Amino acid sequence: MAAKVEILTTVRRELAAWAQRLGVGQPTVQAVELACYEAMSNVTQHAYGNGDTDGQLSLSASLYPDRLTVVVSDSGQWRERVPDANPDGGMGLGLIRQLADRADIDTSRDGTTVSMTWSGPELRFDA
Repeated sequence: MAAKVEILTTVRRELAAWAQRLGVGQPTVQAVELACYEAMSNVTQHAYGNGDTDGQLSLSASLYPDRLTVVVSDSGQWRERVPDANPDGGMGLGLIRQLADRADIDTSRDGTTVSMTWSGPELRFDA
């Protein structure tokens, strides 16, 4: 999908609705929704510089008996945060790591992949 900030709210809501339909508990749904929104927002803000308006964002989500995983990726270039460039920013990756049971960030010349996993009793399937 296009890496456009205008679509993030819709994608976030669709992801939350998917998890709810599958019986994932509300606390986990909220954590997934916020962490994934942050990961997608990072793509729109940081992955594609120099006015690149054709950047793509990929999101995949999978539910297994013992875990839920979401992967957000792009084909842009990783850019280190510049201190004081945005005093209100720079907390997205930390928030993702707090919300997910496991968060891995892989960067390469081909792009960035953020893999988030929720597992164990915190998954809390609703009956």
